[in-house]
Amino acid sequence: MVHPFRINKTMNVHQFLFKVFIITITTLKLTLVFSPIVMALRAMRIAPFNLQDEVLASLLIGFGVAMCLSAWNAMEFDNFRFIDLRYYLKPKQKAEIQLNSNVSSADILTHIENSLATDKNWKADKTQKNGSLSFEVKSSYRAKDIVTIDTESDTQLLITSKPSGIIWVVDFGRNYLNVIKLLNIVKTFPVSQ
Repeated sequence: MVHPFRINKTMNVHQFLFKVFIITITTLKLTLVFSPIVMALRAMRIAPFNLQDEVLASLLIGFGVAMCLSAWNAMEFDNFRFIDLRYYLKPKQKAEIQLNSNVSSADILTHIENSLATDKNWKADKTQKNGSLSFEVKSSYRAKDIVTIDTESDTQLLITSKPSGIIWVVDFGRNYLNVIKLLNIVKTFPVSQ
C-alpha cells in the first residue's frame, strides 16, 4: 500500500512563506467570523453607541481573537513535524489509498469497521451505502467530525475527514489525526502472500 502523505524533512524559504500566507488567510477568515459577534455583544451594552468606534473596536477584538486561534491551530499542525503542505491547516482532509491487487477493498472496509468497533469516540453510521463507511468522531473540543471511506475501485479507497459544521475554519489538526488513524489501521491489515 502506498502512503499518501509524503514526508519532507526540511523547511525552505518557500515553505515558510507558504505557511505565513496560509496563517494570514486563516486569521482573516476568523476575523470575519468573530468581528460581527463582538459587534453584536458590544451593541447590547447600555453605554452610548458610536458606530465608527464600535466597528473599529469590534474589528480589533475580532482580529485579536482570530490571531490567537490561528496561532494555536498552526502550532497544533506543526506538532506533526513533516506534514505535506497540501494538508497544512486544512479542516477538510483527504487521502487516497492504492491497495495491492491481492487485497479487496471490501475486506479493508470490514477490517476498518471491526478495528473501530470498540473505540467509543468513533460511531459508525448505520445508513452507509454499499462500498463505503461513514463515522461520526467525537473530539475533545465538543465538536464532531464526519469521516467517510469510499471505494473508488476495487483497489483504491478515498478517506475524507471534515468538521460536521460549516463554521469550523480551524480544527486544530483533528481531521488530519483521523486520516492518520485510518491509514494506520489499513497498514495493520494482514496481507497473505
